[in-house]
Amino acid sequence: MALFLKDGVLAAIADDYEDLDSILRFLNVVAHVNTEAKQVSDMLRELVGEGLAQSYELQTAPPTATSVDFDATRIAKLWFYITPRGKLLVRSRDTNL
Repeated sequence: MALFLKDGVLAAIADDYEDLDSILRFLNVVAHVNTEAKQVSDMLRELVGEGLAQSYELQTAPPTATSVDFDATRIAKLWFYITPRGKLLVRSRDTNL
């Protein structure tokens, strides 16, 4: 399940900045993965730690996206985007993500 969840989260953040709620919706609706916010938060922390994803704060005025350290206590205010390294991993697995 962990690898499937990892790939699903990477797919969710591959095209745009996504917050926790939108990642959960993607996993439940598109990937048909029934998971909870805690599991996704833990996976996001892992992905950021591995350099496969980055956490951001978004603003309406430039700079619109500022990279920040992952902080589980602020997960509801963070946005996530896949890194170039994360994209390479997804491509190397030759998935339809």
